[in-house]
Amino acid sequence: MLKVAGQKVLMASRITKQYSCGHKAVDQVSLEIHKGECLGLVGESGSGKSTLARCLLMLEKVDQGEVWLNGKPLHELSKENMRRVRRELQAVFQNPAASLNPKLKIIDSLMEPLDAQQDIQPSFLKGFRDDRKKAGEYLLDMVDIPSKYLYSYPHELSGGQKQRVSIARAISIEPSLIILDEPTASLDVSIQAKVLNLLKDLQEELELSYLFICHDLAAVNFMSQRIMLMQQGRIVDTCQKQDLFSESRHPYTKELLQVFEA
Repeated sequence: MLKVAGQKVLMASRITKQYSCGHKAVDQVSLEIHKGECLGLVGESGSGKSTLARCLLMLEKVDQGEVWLNGKPLHELSKENMRRVRRELQAVFQNPAASLNPKLKIIDSLMEPLDAQQDIQPSFLKGFRDDRKKAGEYLLDMVDIPSKYLYSYPHELSGGQKQRVSIARAISIEPSLIILDEPTASLDVSIQAKVLNLLKDLQEELELSYLFICHDLAAVNFMSQRIMLMQQGRIVDTCQKQDLFSESRHPYTKELLQVFEA
């Protein structure tokens, strides 16, 4: 039995998603994420990781199963009610350039969640939440980006800087959970380590909960307390980080570990 602590933030049960072509991208997947925990999800390209992420975010309609966020049944909510709950669930995707509107200045993209959710009062913006410039500068500082970029356009930032803006935007409304779907895959190797360290530091500082999705077992091992292995739409192995190298691991896990150790 895996040991986890803290309140349950996300619970998904028997999530199944099959496309019209007959391909079952996600097959009976269940998982739990607790407050302050990073659950890592690793698998090869095409294993169903990103489809699962879209199902958990309710961007894809599930064919079967349930998704609960802080006790709320996301699978039963109307679009209007889902918009209200969206404040508790944010995402950072693979391509930072696609996440930022090229026509908007960084401050406008960065502050979009706060502008849309006027009643949210993040603890780290206490006292200046309604000062867009000061709040924007603080959020950029949290991800180590100089405030001079606040009024820049996305094309004036590097790929790593754009991804850090995406992270700051996701954090801005102090969500219960952030789903990170291959957040470093499009970045140079030297920048990947900086972004991973940033994510880990922010998680510890703000007690964030993550679902960290990646094909890179080394990155998942660095970020996560628990690790799930996904193959052909199914979860084939789950373990605590310290048990990853155990002889009792699934053959698929051992196969990926050979690449990790190479």
